[in-house]
Amino acid sequence: MLYFVYSLYDPEYAMRSIIASVNLNTKEIKSVRIGDEFDPQYPFVTNAALSFANGEMICYRPAIRIVNIAKIHSFDISAYNITESSNPVILKYKLR
Repeated sequence: MLYFVYSLYDPEYAMRSIIASVNLNTKEIKSVRIGDEFDPQYPFVTNAALSFANGEMICYRPAIRIVNIAKIHSFDISAYNITESSNPVILKYKLR
């Protein structure tokens, strides 16, 4: 698999990042636009992808955004000891 990210202007949503995957064996291409809707399965996905490695997307979010999203959607993040003044949080998502 080959993954790449690019930005695209959409008049309805402004700038959005697109993540595309290319299956090098079948030549199938899939893409998803990040940030249009809230997805509870991936609540902290951001369009600031740092890199891709071993089929994972690595990104980050400021701690205050993690705390605010957790409050709004009633997620329990207490086990992670994240506060509004914590360092940015590195996130890894398995791509499929």
